[in-house]
Amino acid sequence: MRLQFANNPANNRYEKGLILLHQFLMEGKNDTPEIDPIHEDLDDCTPYLDAAEVQRLGGLSADLYMIQDKEIFEETDLTAEQIKERCAEASQREDWEAALTLLRTGKIVTSPPELAALRARLYALLGHTEASLRFQLYAEKYAVQNAIAAYTSPKTPAKRRKPREAIEAVTV
Repeated sequence: MRLQFANNPANNRYEKGLILLHQFLMEGKNDTPEIDPIHEDLDDCTPYLDAAEVQRLGGLSADLYMIQDKEIFEETDLTAEQIKERCAEASQREDWEAALTLLRTGKIVTSPPELAALRARLYALLGHTEASLRFQLYAEKYAVQNAIAAYTSPKTPAKRRKPREAIEAVTV
């Protein structure tokens, strides 16, 4: 019997390498010597992954482009309403992978922090702790930026709005 997902060391190594690769890409280090060993390690892991792992890791890679602010949503003929229905069905079945796939259409969650927070929860439910943390940090970064923007807005009287209230207004 083959090990799968969290029980497969190659899967875990690939996931960590993928997250590190996207971190380097976010930092603009796509053509640096630091990237080559990561690609080599990912290539070394690939023969030890089954089709389900390859599919999930491919989805994770697509989702990680969000953190670089370079996400490209998948095209679909489904309406937003149909996607919502399918997400609800996937949730009832606890099919978190299907829910993540549906989110990649970009049709039902329009706010980046909301989408990142949802992905964080779904990856946590799938046992991908490090990936979950990356999406949670991204969501929190947006929440703080939005709170600061709300606090410093010319429409917001400085005397009435305290920083904590601005942050709570965005994160609640």
